[in-house]
Amino acid sequence: MAIAQPLKQCPACQASTDAQWFCRNCGEFLRAPGTERGAANLWRRFAAHLLDNILFLLLLIVGWFIWFGFFTVKNGQTPGKQLLGLRVMRIDGTVPTPGQMWLREVVIKGVVWGLFAGGLSIIAYIWAFFDRDRQTVHDKMLNTYVVHHPGPVEEMTPVPITPEEQYGSSGSGLSIGFGGPAVQPRSAQESVGDVDQALRSLLKMREDGLITAEEYEEKREALIGRL
Repeated sequence: MAIAQPLKQCPACQASTDAQWFCRNCGEFLRAPGTERGAANLWRRFAAHLLDNILFLLLLIVGWFIWFGFFTVKNGQTPGKQLLGLRVMRIDGTVPTPGQMWLREVVIKGVVWGLFAGGLSIIAYIWAFFDRDRQTVHDKMLNTYVVHHPGPVEEMTPVPITPEEQYGSSGSGLSIGFGGPAVQPRSAQESVGDVDQALRSLLKMREDGLITAEEYEEKREALIGRL
């Protein structure tokens, strides 16, 4: 059963929203407002996707891969996204690594959606219109978001996340302030319970193949270190 998310007030438009990362109303990045990292308009994202397909053909495929691999991948962009000022972002406020971008744009969107899913791939994109944080299915798979940020990539300073945010722990007493996460005072018993819940979520992610064994051990040690 889904757990209802507490409402927050967006500091930009003052609307109440149940979104975790982006305001449903105006797209403001709730964890770091005023940083020009609002969620991209979904129609702009569609235009960028369409533009990429057009460029893919006009540049005879090879030209698109050269543009992507040598000029835009390191900035979290495809050629189409670059031309429209869009950028892929991870939940910690940084751009994905080149490897993650190749996985997202070429393997998942190009091969899996484009070649194998066929017409069903439209569901992966339509999903974003109903998602509280405007994520597509491939965004959900890789914990990414698309933002409208035409400025230099160097402006994308990290916004560190807490284990509770990353692993979906609820009832932890964590309060997300609009200037960053703020941890409220908790008892030792509550702290142990929070870590235990986060460890269970982490193990489930490992069993589902969402993280590697090395990532599991690294994050597990970090969580245990909080006790």
